Amino acid sequence: MSKHGKRTNQNRIPLSASTINVQKIIDEANSGNMYHAYLLLTTVLIEQETLAVDRIVELWNEANQYADNHLAKLPDTTPAVREIEEIIGLHTPYPQIDFSAIRTQGDLAVMKRKLKRNALHAAFCTIALGFRATRQFTDDQLRLMFLNADITLAEVECGMTTFDRLQSVIQAHGIIIKDRTKTASA
Repeated sequence: MSKHGKRTNQNRIPLSASTINVQKIIDEANSGNMYHAYLLLTTVLIEQETLAVDRIVELWNEANQYADNHLAKLPDTTPAVREIEEIIGLHTPYPQIDFSAIRTQGDLAVMKRKLKRNALHAAFCTIALGFRATRQFTDDQLRLMFLNADITLAEVECGMTTFDRLQSVIQAHGIIIKDRTKTASA
């Protein structure tokens, strides 16, 4: 007869409020979201037979320039975000985040996933506003594009594909997207 100790469920380990660094959690959730949004949307753009690779790169540059010139300078982008959410049919997944509800490691993990999803949504909205400014796409085309990107994200979340696989598909078409949040190692 062997003696086995009771295993501790890692998700039930209690956390005290003083051990939770809210700013660090938010910073981690925001890291890499534009990169992931670019991967998701570039795969969608590649699937469109009417867009050449050169035009996809031009679109990204135009969208980035719009975001840098207009969105960064706005004190409050909420009306613009609400408008683009209606156009693309995607709304903030978790509009109310309550850090006081974190009591265990499991709660913290759930909170991190919610924050990551919200941050990716913000990246989608930023890109959608930039794409809309290019006047390359109708509102219906934007809606379909972002719906497809959201479906691909769901495939990533359930393990059907990975961001590395998306990167491989994109590279096979001659487009390189780099994650600026990762530091190069020597």
